[in-house]
Amino acid sequence: MIATQPPRSETLKIISDLEKEIAALDAENTASLRMLELRKKQFALLLHVVDELQNTI
Repeated sequence: MIATQPPRSETLKIISDLEKEIAALDAENTASLRMLELRKKQFALLLHVVDELQNTI
């Protein structure tokens, strides 16, 4: 039974690689959320400017 399992060092390396991948994905997610918030603010500003232009015309 024990012989069918990979060596501990191999398992630890896989875990370490997966933890690095998770950290990279978390960073990407954070950057995406920041970009989404920026786009929401820009879109709200655009709608406000369009409304102001319509009111002045």
